[in-house]
Amino acid sequence: MNTDWFHEAGWGVFTHWCGGAASPTEFNARVDGFDVDRLVSQLVEIGTPYYFITLGQCSGYYCAPNPTYDRIVGHEESHCSRRDLISDIATALEPHGVRLLVYVAGEGPAGDPHAARQFKHLGGQTLGWDIEDNRVREGRRCVEFLQLWQTCIRDWSERFGKKVHGWWVDGCYWPEHIYRFADEPNYKSVAAAFRAGNSESLLAFNGGLETPIIAHSEYEDYTAGEVGHLLPVGTRRTGGMLDPIARFVGGGIQYHILTHLGEHWGNRPSRFPTELVIGYTKLVTQRGGVITWDAGLDDTGNIYPEHFEQLKALGHASRTAQG
Repeated sequence: MNTDWFHEAGWGVFTHWCGGAASPTEFNARVDGFDVDRLVSQLVEIGTPYYFITLGQCSGYYCAPNPTYDRIVGHEESHCSRRDLISDIATALEPHGVRLLVYVAGEGPAGDPHAARQFKHLGGQTLGWDIEDNRVREGRRCVEFLQLWQTCIRDWSERFGKKVHGWWVDGCYWPEHIYRFADEPNYKSVAAAFRAGNSESLLAFNGGLETPIIAHSEYEDYTAGEVGHLLPVGTRRTGGMLDPIARFVGGGIQYHILTHLGEHWGNRPSRFPTELVIGYTKLVTQRGGVITWDAGLDDTGNIYPEHFEQLKALGHASRTAQG
């Protein structure tokens, strides 16, 4: 896939949203109350070229409809929102030239015991976080789970179409037990499901917190690059030496880092001075990489003020550097 636009963008914004809820009624009220116009105005003021948001994590609640998911899970009331928040955000961003990308958890609804059982077992691991703990199941391939989960991913991808420009797939742990097989389901079939609605969607599989940044599959377009507290300044080579960050790793996959402005994902306070955020972004982008900064977002869709100010400063510095 052509990653030129992503490379030229250089940096962008990510927010975690759409956690669990006490009930579908409460969840739909939260999704309905999300102020898309407010969020978009902030992103435009920041000047970000692209934006990521979570479709859902592992709670089993998702901020867009999915009849396929509902049919498999069989909850009396759907845990997928009535409102298609993803499409609403994408549509509002499009006139401003800001591309939307989406986060989804590769483990599916691991935190919902009922849904986890309907999906057989999750991510090559167990029947879900609250059922058998979160551990690898040696020698037990997750064929049924991936076959079912792929159909849900395809449903969302076809719903969003070309409004969504990429996916960041979390929880792709233990790939040798899950994805690295010659026959389907595998990396190839999962990638095809994510690209069903947009063949040009960029895709990354996250294998966990990793430094140095690596690629996991030929079906990725950019590295997931999840980084916590160890910001990389190069790529490791034999003997412990570091090579400089470069545009491509693993045979043509765009180098990308995702890390957080706050003390943890989506949290406050800011952990870095703004000068470091600007300087580290400059280090990564000048060497051909891309960096995405996670910011806090409240229930109504408002970026935390301290993160908003840092991102505005980053946007201003980037525009100034470009002349």
